[in-house]
Amino acid sequence: MKINVQGEMLVILCSLLLAGCAIATCDSSYDYSASIQCLAEPLDPQYGGGLVGNPNFDSGLDEWSVFGGGKVAVRKSKKAWLQLDKGKDIVSAFLEIPNGQSIIVGSVIAKSGCWSMLKGGFTVHENMKAEIYFTSKNTQVELWIDNVSLKPFTRIEWQQQQNKSIDRIRKRKIRIHVISKEGLKLPGANIVVNQIRPYFSLGCSTAGTIINHKAYQDWFTSRFTATTFNNEMKWYYTELYPGKENYTVTDAMVSFFKKNRIAIRGHAILWAAGNVTQPWVKILPPKEILKAAIRRTGSVVSRYLGDVIAWDVMNENLHYSFYEEKIRPNATAMFYQIARALDPQTPCF
Repeated sequence: MKINVQGEMLVILCSLLLAGCAIATCDSSYDYSASIQCLAEPLDPQYGGGLVGNPNFDSGLDEWSVFGGGKVAVRKSKKAWLQLDKGKDIVSAFLEIPNGQSIIVGSVIAKSGCWSMLKGGFTVHENMKAEIYFTSKNTQVELWIDNVSLKPFTRIEWQQQQNKSIDRIRKRKIRIHVISKEGLKLPGANIVVNQIRPYFSLGCSTAGTIINHKAYQDWFTSRFTATTFNNEMKWYYTELYPGKENYTVTDAMVSFFKKNRIAIRGHAILWAAGNVTQPWVKILPPKEILKAAIRRTGSVVSRYLGDVIAWDVMNENLHYSFYEEKIRPNATAMFYQIARALDPQTPCF
């Protein structure tokens, strides 16, 4: 079954009593599976629906109601998550708790003709009755929902799940053989292992002030193995005025992090938000914007070729579309192709 909603597109996904469950009586295993594909035949509800009553609408509209002036109806279908009857749009889920606070659970771009999985999570600090809503700003389409689930975890259960995953994925048993200079085995030898560098990639954004700030350097290098520059690799930082590039601070930061074996993520070649694009770029004719953006891409990629672990080619292109509006509908894809051609060994994001 699927639930069909028209109108305000704001649906109450049943009332829920949010509470943890005792470890001895509750299966605390977390289902990591998820799909980023829009599927014709989606999966069943995880955890059999968990706290959600009537998760696949086998009992019609029991446990479900519509908010505002929308309309709700039941239609037959196979398995599903979220789908629109036409076009595509962002559908979000949020939790409303008694104090009036709204907690965003997650969002997904739902499309027509296939089903998209919305998966997220939230934390509450006390037992309470709450309501989950699905919402879309597009009031001209039908929103179809099916196979919904909600799984509770106590803090202890969640920590146990984390430790279980760490033990399975991050840890390995090793066997060490100790021998003398003469090649003789030394049974019962005491071994001391000192970790000098974590293998796990843990990063943090960085400001240019780190170049001349010894305390900042020591704090950062003792904790992190990867970094992304706050602004210092962005176009508006390296070329505030046309034709006047300045990579002085950027070069110093790259040199420092390479010296300390800290991986650098190239952020960002271009930015899809027009409000942060330099004024001199925005006033150019479309063909000149294209030339300037191509020159910018070639400048930063060739300069730091081999120095970064990834390129953020078009920042925030899910939210903004400056280059599509100014140049052509496939502008972002074109810049990804250019970056890939200039640096085929480095992943583009």
